[in-house]
Amino acid sequence: MSRVLLADDSPHAQRMAERILREEGWEVISVSDGKTALLRFEDSAPDVIIADITMPEVSGIELCEFVKRKGR
Repeated sequence: MSRVLLADDSPHAQRMAERILREEGWEVISVSDGKTALLRFEDSAPDVIIADITMPEVSGIELCEFVKRKGR
């Protein structure tokens, strides 16, 4: 099963995305902020990351830059 890290600070958007992804067979790891997404990226090794661009503290863009630097 493929794993997706879903980072979104909107509970409604997060629930909808979780439901859709799980119905399609994805294992979903949901977090509600970018800071937690950084930590979960390290320990979960997701195949895909879906991130809201405008999250507090660490934005989705900063998360993408971090992943790019890590080179996974």
